[in-house]
Amino acid sequence: MDYAEMRLCIAQGFQGVATVVSGVLAEKVFFVTLSTRETIGASTLIDVQWTFLAITLLCVGLALFFYYMPLPEVTDAEMENSTRYLPIDPKKRSFFGHQLRTWTLALAVLGQWTYVAGQETMSIFFHDILQPIGSPTPGSHPTIITRAITSRSTDGLSLAVDDIFLVARSAFALSRFLAAILAYFSPTHPRVPQPRTILNICTGLSIITSVLIAAIRPSNPNHLTIPVFFFFFFEGPIWPLIYTLGLRGQGSRTKRAAAFLTMGASGPSFWPFVGKPTFFHSLYPFYA
Repeated sequence: MDYAEMRLCIAQGFQGVATVVSGVLAEKVFFVTLSTRETIGASTLIDVQWTFLAITLLCVGLALFFYYMPLPEVTDAEMENSTRYLPIDPKKRSFFGHQLRTWTLALAVLGQWTYVAGQETMSIFFHDILQPIGSPTPGSHPTIITRAITSRSTDGLSLAVDDIFLVARSAFALSRFLAAILAYFSPTHPRVPQPRTILNICTGLSIITSVLIAAIRPSNPNHLTIPVFFFFFFEGPIWPLIYTLGLRGQGSRTKRAAAFLTMGASGPSFWPFVGKPTFFHSLYPFYA
């Protein structure tokens, strides 16, 4: 139980590394022609289809492997028994008569919902932040080809936007490994920050850097990449730390709580659209 944060931070660190590697492969190997062609031909679409077919078959193979592999599974009774070692009874009644573990789970789900929304919103609008292309006219939308071509141009930046994104994702993965190291030493070294302290620090610094990204517009666009890199670095450990802290003390309902926390990652289905003017325009009739 003491090393839950370390285990998930390591696993999520490798997920971050895979994100960087997949981005490099997509940019340099699989879809390199999409950034150079102004029109998409049938052969290019077929190449893309074969790529996703290979990924799908790999996922099917992994699903079959985990289905037939006799992996050990912890029981609900064992989960409930583990709560005896906590310093505070998670079933203790708190606000409005609900248990402490119920409030912990509710706040963790809300935290995941808003955090993942912030993470993915930054990824969605990454190009527009570093390389604004002007305000589109009503009813116009940038095409895929326009996005592919502009992502390879620098426009005053030392690196292309896609390359800057890969560096930012590398900082994202690195911070998760560093958080795993701290989580490994924290149970035995009192001076090492506890996972909850690391979560508070990372959350606060992520908010500060995101405000800086939205507020400052330096004359040199390279200066804007500094808070961008720090934002990705500080947000890296937030997801695994919220997940593990939210599961602590859930006992026999740990698996259901894990499903709720996973569902909390649905924030990007709503929040990125809040920042679009069309979202508020669509609500205008209700306020008129």
